[in-house]
Amino acid sequence: MNNSFVKISLISLFFSLVNINYAVADSTSISTSCSSSNGVVTNASVSFSVSYSGGGVPDKWEYSFDGTNYVVIPGVTGNSGSLSATDWYSNSYNPLIRATKGADVKNLQAGSSCNGMRARSYTPAVSGTSAPT
Repeated sequence: MNNSFVKISLISLFFSLVNINYAVADSTSISTSCSSSNGVVTNASVSFSVSYSGGGVPDKWEYSFDGTNYVVIPGVTGNSGSLSATDWYSNSYNPLIRATKGADVKNLQAGSSCNGMRARSYTPAVSGTSAPT
């Protein structure tokens, strides 16, 4: 074999290795925050974010109180957002959040909840107009 051919092959191999694209996993984050007075939660918030290894943002963010019925979170666009409430569907505020990007669905739920929420006295019919504020 010709030495020039071997050198060029090794140099080409080296540069092809340098340009290897290492995959980075998608990541999510979620946390709750509570304010209370005399043992009653007066304001609760959940903050959430997602990042995709290939870039981009979710098509929509949604929340659910039961894991079955979801509603789009108003005003949340981009890779992060929050949802606040002064009352909830139970005494414990820990909504299920999901980010949807095409067929990719990321389900998020914080490891802690705000206990002592004022509970609504009816079974909710979840819709865009009944989203908590």
